[in-house]
Amino acid sequence: MKSRILILIAILGISINSCKKGEEDPFISLRTRDARITAEWKLVSIDENYEHNFTTLGSPVTVIVTTVFDGTEMTVSTTINDETTTETYSFSQNLEIFNDGSYTLKTVENGNTTIKTNLWWWKNTDDNKEGIILEGVGEFDIERLAGDELFLYTEETTTVTTDGVENKVTSYKNLKFDKL
Repeated sequence: MKSRILILIAILGISINSCKKGEEDPFISLRTRDARITAEWKLVSIDENYEHNFTTLGSPVTVIVTTVFDGTEMTVSTTINDETTTETYSFSQNLEIFNDGSYTLKTVENGNTTIKTNLWWWKNTDDNKEGIILEGVGEFDIERLAGDELFLYTEETTTVTTDGVENKVTSYKNLKFDKL
């Protein structure tokens, strides 16, 4: 009898753990990913890096743009061949995802408000729902989708060869949202 109970607990544990999609998702959730993602989300942090290496007029050029958002201020640092400029400004962003497949993105940057409405859908066509596409914004992997937190991540490396010279662009972006 004890062995049957242990087997049942093991099977139940495996099946519950398989519900976890993102690396940082909760161990168990009674709400579907559809139900968890359709909400209004406030952006609380950004960690973004963009690097472009190329050659112009025979000289190598490296451009690095680093963006950090702490919940109230956005800081953008741009480095071109070891010369850095930094700009800091007020910023806020709310993302509302609706169950009809649309979303609204409200951005306030230095007091100027823009509102964008477009479509969203799951990146995966199967039932995994491990990523999201926000049309007009980008494609993201979902690292965490809990009742009150949404962590999105994207990473890309592109290499273009022009006149025999290889130009490389790498970028990543981490976005963290709290549910309103």
